[in-house]
Amino acid sequence: MDLLGMKACIVPPNPGNLSAFGLLAVDWRTDRIVTKVMREDAIDLALIVSLYANLENDAVATLTRDGIDPARIRILREADVRYAGSRWR
Repeated sequence: MDLLGMKACIVPPNPGNLSAFGLLAVDWRTDRIVTKVMREDAIDLALIVSLYANLENDAVATLTRDGIDPARIRILREADVRYAGSRWR
């Protein structure tokens, strides 16, 4: 508080319990990522479908193994794309 010039702050009596509760209360999640560089004029849709299928199958298997009911599993696909020659940083 002194370093930030604060006059007051709230500190829960058991902050570790709040953190542990947060871990128990959130949805179970697993992420899968693969990098595949291809130019727009050489896009291979069958390869993209295969990549997504493999990632999804692996994620579902992991969640199922962890005890998640398959009926409750939701898959979200994302693609990070950019123009050839550009960088994201």
